[in-house]
Amino acid sequence: MLKIFIIDDDPNILYVLKDYFAEQGEDVLTTMTGRNVLEKIRENFPDIILLDVILPEYNGMEILAKIKEDQELKDIPVILISGQDSSHSQIDGFKTGADDYVTKPLDLNVLYERIKKSLPEDRTKKG
Repeated sequence: MLKIFIIDDDPNILYVLKDYFAEQGEDVLTTMTGRNVLEKIRENFPDIILLDVILPEYNGMEILAKIKEDQELKDIPVILISGQDSSHSQIDGFKTGADDYVTKPLDLNVLYERIKKSLPEDRTKKG
């Protein structure tokens, strides 16, 4: 079972993602804000983080930079999720340390495969 932490301010997206990944047998944690997110990540130490780029208070790029600067958290894969599909935004995400960048609207099956591809092989085996 994977522990997936989703950070997105849209309750509809959170609901859809949480429901989909729970149906796949994964453990899903969610938050709608960037406030105290590093502490929440440390408390739960997820296998992967799905991080919206546009959030209230702190944007996803700022949060991503903090994750990648943190010695405890830097190896957790992060997939950015955004409605922004410009190459500039995607390049900024990769330069900041994103493992992948997906744009909305999301194809849940494709996203799930991208999650599995972003993880070490031993984490993707069920059992």
